[in-house]
Amino acid sequence: GQGKTRGMAARLAIDATINQNFAAVTPGPGVDPEFLFYQLEAKYEALRYWSQGTNQQALNSRLVSEFPFWRPSMTRQLEIGDLLSEADQARTAAVVRLDAARSRQQKYLVESLRGANQ
Repeated sequence: GQGKTRGMAARLAIDATINQNFAAVTPGPGVDPEFLFYQLEAKYEALRYWSQGTNQQALNSRLVSEFPFWRPSMTRQLEIGDLLSEADQARTAAVVRLDAARSRQQKYLVESLRGANQ
């Protein structure tokens, strides 16, 4: 895509079609999908810069296919993918706890201040 979404990565777990504003990356043999996703996420700025030479400043399948990717051994890819997935899950759990705490705080504020207006 263009704008902020240019260079962003997402995982798609279902069959789907895409338009010209997307580039699908399908991991081949010897590439762990989890590792590839995290590598694409980490390379967001580099992928954005990679598209600077095109007329539309958009990524396309050709540009993405020419982008250099690091490919360590499958064992190392799995280790890295597992570590990053675990960190992602911990971050998601922390966000859920923070949202719940903010909600409780708001509820307590409303309940506590309700009496002050009477």
